[in-house]
Amino acid sequence: MNLKRNIVEKDAKFLLANEGELVRLIETNPFSERIKYLIANPRLAVNPVPNVYGGVDIPNPLGTALYVAGVNGLDHPYSGLDPEIWEHLQDYSNGQPGDFIISPKREREVEETRLIERVKRHVGIYIGDVEKRQVSFSQQGKGGMFGFELVVGTYPDPEFYRPRTINGDD
Repeated sequence: MNLKRNIVEKDAKFLLANEGELVRLIETNPFSERIKYLIANPRLAVNPVPNVYGGVDIPNPLGTALYVAGVNGLDHPYSGLDPEIWEHLQDYSNGQPGDFIISPKREREVEETRLIERVKRHVGIYIGDVEKRQVSFSQQGKGGMFGFELVVGTYPDPEFYRPRTINGDD
């Protein structure tokens, strides 16, 4: 499995130096088959596809994480909406492979003459630890590549949740 094109640039040196451990974590992840499918099919990140609301759009990180976890019965990543994730969570977790990892992502912009702050979420799937550093798999923004990244520096104040699909509850 060649992961070079699936590693976020800022984390590439560390993760490529530990590629064997990263491959082992992928193989033992509860969602390894879907992760490997996305690694082998990078074009899925930019192809417009149907979503669960009847629309068509390119995938985003939320829809990709939900696809990887096997929710909604879709056979492809899609463009998910923020409230969608909460119905598929089991419990808060201490961080186990296969967990959703969720972090608020604050964006500020000036709209006319006032500063607007929006909170969006970055969502991925927790893969495990490499040399005591947490690693996740996610899509890098709407239409961005599927890839691996270190949690520190990507997810401020990360929270881990068990997907219901781990126990077959979804």
